[in-house]
Amino acid sequence: MRRELLEFRPPANGIYEALDDFFPDCDLDKPPPSASTPTDSPTAVEPDAQEFRFTVRRDKQVRRSIRVVAAERHRRLSDPNAFLQPTIFERHRDISRERLNGETSDLPSSSRNQEVSHNRPYNWVRGQAIGRGTNSHIFLAMDGRTGELFALKRAELPLMHHDSRQAIVIDAMRRESGILKTVSHENIVKYIGQTETSEHVHIFLEYVPGGNMADTLKRHGKFADQAIRSFTGQILSALEHIHDRGVIHCELKSDNILIDPSGVCKLCDFGNARRITSLTEPTSNTSASSPYASSPSWQMAIWVAPEIMRAAKNSEHYVYDCKADIWGLGCVVLEMVAGKQPWGDAVMFEVSTRVSSRMLPPVPTEIELLPDLDDFRHKCLSNYANERLTATELLRHPYLVLPRDWTFRGFS
Repeated sequence: MRRELLEFRPPANGIYEALDDFFPDCDLDKPPPSASTPTDSPTAVEPDAQEFRFTVRRDKQVRRSIRVVAAERHRRLSDPNAFLQPTIFERHRDISRERLNGETSDLPSSSRNQEVSHNRPYNWVRGQAIGRGTNSHIFLAMDGRTGELFALKRAELPLMHHDSRQAIVIDAMRRESGILKTVSHENIVKYIGQTETSEHVHIFLEYVPGGNMADTLKRHGKFADQAIRSFTGQILSALEHIHDRGVIHCELKSDNILIDPSGVCKLCDFGNARRITSLTEPTSNTSASSPYASSPSWQMAIWVAPEIMRAAKNSEHYVYDCKADIWGLGCVVLEMVAGKQPWGDAVMFEVSTRVSSRMLPPVPTEIELLPDLDDFRHKCLSNYANERLTATELLRHPYLVLPRDWTFRGFS
């Protein structure tokens, strides 16, 4: 079960129908544990993030068993005429919009905090592992009050407080949380909230059924041309959104792109993301927390832009900007076309040497690219960052045009 979950996340109805399999360590016939218990209650939150504090409400609904709450949620999901409470993300989004519009500015601070706290899963239970992040593990989880499913990103903190790894993990999770709060796009995984305990840092995200692109390629092989066009356009739309807000993903690869059963792509894992003030002002590797402060790992190296690889290999100072994400996109497009990772079976040393020598990821000999696709590839995979197009420019490329009547019908 665990291996299958890591490769494919079932839809919500499938989880509710086999609840014991997905939450094997929970006593589903009891109410969910109180958020005031030491293991689940946040002991610290990031500065000025009072919206992340959870408040326990002692109402009758909380005291129902997990199984009863989940069954009610399942029934409502299965009945098109049933009333569904707004999802956690919808409630969070509405509160955020009110704040942006100044509609809560006249409320006492205590009232605002209490209102927002009701939009977080405070009596939640953790289920099976469904993935891994940069510094963490991803679990299936459920809100004990509503039965709503969500993804729980959890990082364990080192036991010794003076351990330098603790600061790195906390900074990375807080940075990811801070970035996700500022973006909202249909092709980016939705953010719900974040808490910290003495042992863990948690980030709450929407649950996306399906699987990541890397695992989907392993199961089904290379994608059909029109699916590639659709997925590429969606990824570019997400990149345009974050780049316009001064954010670089820094780790764009097939593992960090989720595809749901309806063919919607969502960019995830912002654990290495960085901020810049504009599209023309790069970020430097002088920060100790830079994802490229040392030589990129093997998994990252396959998608890392040449300007970063060359500098990291030679221990030189370097800067990077949004065009690093465009290089990663070009590698992902090649991966969708070929059905396997860029650079084939080359080992780390070979990849770093080839990229540093200004070689481009090769197109497999058995693959013949359409002219528009070949041009699109070169617009992404130039060795010089200033020659790569921006996400906005690439969205206008003719390769991304799809027939008006085209719809995603799954993978053959």
